[in-house]
Amino acid sequence: MKEKFTYNYSRIPYFTSPLLDSYNCQHLFSTRHGGVSEGIFESLNFAVINGCNRDDESNVDRNMDLAASVFSLSKENVVRGFQNHSNKVEIVDQKNCGKVFSYPVDGLVTDKKDVLLSIRTADCAPVLFFEKNGKCCGAVHSGWRGTLDNISKNAIEIMVEHYNVNTDDIIVAIGPYNNLCCYEVGDDFYHMFIDKDTRYDECFKRF
Repeated sequence: MKEKFTYNYSRIPYFTSPLLDSYNCQHLFSTRHGGVSEGIFESLNFAVINGCNRDDESNVDRNMDLAASVFSLSKENVVRGFQNHSNKVEIVDQKNCGKVFSYPVDGLVTDKKDVLLSIRTADCAPVLFFEKNGKCCGAVHSGWRGTLDNISKNAIEIMVEHYNVNTDDIIVAIGPYNNLCCYEVGDDFYHMFIDKDTRYDECFKRF
């Protein structure tokens, strides 16, 4: 099934998943527009450092505030992982708000209503999880390495074990990412996935 998205505008432009919307799960997939950063970071940038380039930290903070304001919250409610294409998922709560992890964390789960889980993606896939009765939620940055190393499975297992929920009650939405038409890989990359599980073959197209 291909996910469709709903366009919204409230302080910033963003998209939501109709599936998650139908369960009253508050979430958003942001765009590059509506922020205060300039130059190569224009404009809704959430990363201070990108390679050798550096955005002003005050710009990133302001952008976080703008995104959080969609939910009538602020950057002080946001929890950010230290993304490193790992499969590490952490349970978070209010004590993590306004902070960034100091070690690799590419997935976050919580059962707290006023905690905003933030992940950053470009061509990688943002994956959101929501227990349909509102008991808990999660978000992971699923690049090719995280996908190969089962980061989404890790997030679901933590939700089930820590919050005592059923897998049948977990709703999942995959956000915008670089699609099949725009991402070329070699045979070595292909076989990393196929050697692990032949069902990955349907995710590839040979030219």
